[in-house]
Amino acid sequence: MRFIVIALIFLFLSQSFALCVSSDIANLRIGPGQSFSVSLTVGKYTPLLEIGGEKGWYKVRYLDGSIHWVYNSLVSTRMKCVAVKTNKANLRTGPGTKFPFAAYQIADKYFPFKRINQKDDWYNLLDASGNKFWLHKSTLWRPQKVSTIKF
Repeated sequence: MRFIVIALIFLFLSQSFALCVSSDIANLRIGPGQSFSVSLTVGKYTPLLEIGGEKGWYKVRYLDGSIHWVYNSLVSTRMKCVAVKTNKANLRTGPGTKFPFAAYQIADKYFPFKRINQKDDWYNLLDASGNKFWLHKSTLWRPQKVSTIKF
């Protein structure tokens, strides 16, 4: 009986995985295939949350909550990526407000980064051009693996 209950839980268990755009750009589409219209074009290191899939395509949720489809070769689960969720975020040269602003000073909303390190509540980040910065985690969105049980 216990085995049946556990089997039923796994049958209704749904998981979402964090994905990271690994190509320089990726066209997100309204459906799973190149015949579907492009709904959004995003850059390298854009984080996405995988919520489903079909025929080599991932159904994903973007930072703003919108749903799109992306081809599997354009994303990776091997990197940790984040995007700015606030209107603007102050880029720092080190992990804290006592460190000076970085050369670019500000990152706009939705700007993507690859996470390379963490110190306390600060993330050391890399942009697609190879520049390194520090941002406080409160300014960032990072998709996380989520498990839910459906009834």
